[in-house]
Order: sequence, then structure tokens, then C-alpha cells
Amino acid sequence: MIDGKGITSAFDPDVGLMFSAYESTDDIGKVLRVHLMLEQQIEKLITSQSNAKVDRTTFWSKVNLMRAMGVPESICIAAEALNELRNQFAHNSKATIANTKSKSDAFLKSASIIWPKLPEATGTLTKTKSGIEHKLSYAKASQAQRVVIAGFILSNLIGALPKMYRLGKPLRLLTLAGTNL
Repeated sequence: MIDGKGITSAFDPDVGLMFSAYESTDDIGKVLRVHLMLEQQIEKLITSQSNAKVDRTTFWSKVNLMRAMGVPESICIAAEALNELRNQFAHNSKATIANTKSKSDAFLKSASIIWPKLPEATGTLTKTKSGIEHKLSYAKASQAQRVVIAGFILSNLIGALPKMYRLGKPLRLLTLAGTNL
């Protein structure tokens, strides 16, 4: 995890998918992969905490299921903001981070509301099989790389929710590496 402060997750996001998103040379590859990673985490959360079937459920419905389960609204808003960015890429073959900047800015702002330290985030990500290492600095990252970093942090946070909350009935609020829930 960035800043060396790990989040203990009930289930972890697909790190390989995150690396594919980060290493992708095209914006659509970055955005669609990070959205897929987030959606997989949301599905794991819903199925681990309920009997709901999510195989043919829209992303918006999944977010509303999270709301019904008691997931903090700030997380739902960030997920929706990433989905709005993803829709720009899914429905416009000429979409780029540059021409969808208002949507990527909205997602990054919603992520920084959850984790105010996001703009200061630094760290190292290492892909163990091939030894690929990325030195991350959110401040120095491109807008597209920031989307990947924020999406990965959001995905990790969703994976940690079952340990942080008794969903539907919050436990004592925890302070987790500056997280604002």
C-alpha cells in the first residue's frame, strides 16, 4: 500500500489488473481496467455480506446495494464518479483523459475526500514475477496515473470494509491512514 501503511483486507483487489492499468499506454486501458478492478471489489463485498446476486446487475445497482448495506456515502460517491469517467470511455471512441478532465477531476476529488492524504501519496509498487518496480508519487503522476492510484486505493478500502464495519451497523469509527469515512 502507498505510504507503507497497509490496509488489512477481507479480500484484496486484483493487483495484476492494477499493474496492467498502471502500465497501459492508452487512457482507455487505464480507465477500463481500474473500473473493472473496482467493480470486482464491489461484487466481492456484496456477495460476502449478503445473498444478493450481482452477475447481471448494473454498476449503479451495485453501488445502491452498497448504500443499502451501510457503506459510507463517500465511498459510494467515489465509485459513482469513477463510473461516470468510465462511461465517457465506453461510449466515446475519441475519449482521452485530457478531454474528460472534468470527470477524472471529479473522481480524484471524491477519492481525496475519503483519503485526504492522497495528494501527498508516495510509494513503491513491485510486480514480483518480473521484478518490475514503479516509484509512485501522486503529485508527479500524470492525470491517468492518478486515476489508477486513486482507483486502487478505493478498491483496497472496499476490500477492508468488512473488517472495519459491521455493515449496516457501523462499529466504532476507525482512523486508518488518514481515511475520512
